[in-house]
Amino acid sequence: MKPPAASPSRRALSLTAYLTYARGGAASAASPEPLRRPPGPLVWAHADSARRGRALASLCARLRLQRPEVTVVQSGEIPPQPEATQVALPREQLTDCEAFVSQLKPDVLLWASQSLRPALLHATATQGCTIIGLDAADAAWPTAAPRWLPDPASGALSLFSHVFTQGNAASRRLRRMGVTGPILHDAAPLLDTPPPLDCPDRLHAELAATLTGRPVWLAAHLRAEEIGDVLAAHRHAVRLAHRLLLIAVPASPRDEALISRAVRASQMRVCDWENGDMPDEYTQILLAASPDELGLWYRLAPLAFLGGSLVPRAGGQDPSRPPRWAPRFSTAPTWANISMPIRCWSRRARRASCATPTLWVRRSRISWHRIRRPAWPTRAGT
Repeated sequence: MKPPAASPSRRALSLTAYLTYARGGAASAASPEPLRRPPGPLVWAHADSARRGRALASLCARLRLQRPEVTVVQSGEIPPQPEATQVALPREQLTDCEAFVSQLKPDVLLWASQSLRPALLHATATQGCTIIGLDAADAAWPTAAPRWLPDPASGALSLFSHVFTQGNAASRRLRRMGVTGPILHDAAPLLDTPPPLDCPDRLHAELAATLTGRPVWLAAHLRAEEIGDVLAAHRHAVRLAHRLLLIAVPASPRDEALISRAVRASQMRVCDWENGDMPDEYTQILLAASPDELGLWYRLAPLAFLGGSLVPRAGGQDPSRPPRWAPRFSTAPTWANISMPIRCWSRRARRASCATPTLWVRRSRISWHRIRRPAWPTRAGT
């Protein structure tokens, strides 16, 4: 039997009782350092764990790219960012929280935390700030209230303008707590998704014109131990599409030296990008030693193999780094240190996983004869 949802009057009563309790404490003896709020809109981001902190830092970085005039203030477990200000939260006393919020004056609060601070949230909402809850899980919502007080969690959640949950189970829990209506949104876990890699438009246009009509695939972050499998996969694919081009990007300078030696011994036509060579009609492998131009290669290649996933204990590469215009990427089974992003991306039809790139080529439903360079947008990140 489901417990009854908390009524609005009960939520208001529990929050009022908690605020009365939080108002009774003495003010902080040591006056905090005054916050200097810059002019313009201000977004305050807070996270309670390292995973949520990294994801929220990426979200704020994307926000600054689109809105450079926005000031970002961080608190909690968010890693320091060069263009963001790190602040410490005040005590859970109403007077301290009101003084903190009156100095900060945030326009939007991004709250990625399962632990609630009802006094701080109430002071923030009183200032007219929009409070957005992110990554709400199917778990308890702890507060600093003593056991003899009614639980103020439902009252604190009623202060949010929007709450984005991790899924249906978390949404059902919040509905039982009385959080209903348009403020509740079924979403997915908040993941660390770095901004898309940059790409020089003029160079992309020049290479795209040179490679018009040629199928291209990319092996990014390639380890020296994987070059044999990648070259075998390329030889197999060339039988199906003789104009196929492989772009190989080593993971490190050490890997670059070994991969360069293996590529030159493969008896294929190689273009050394670092030496200033440009691919021509007969180039079969383009060797790019520097990972700084991965944004360019991701835009040119309709298929990408993420290196490091064939090497035991290497852990693979984060699939969120390829930009959203990469239609399909592949990994091998070794991706232990990025299991959460991989599982999320596996739900989309953009990832293939096989034991070796050769097996990937054989099992892929993609016809190499039909791969053509898509008409990508002219500006990176669009």
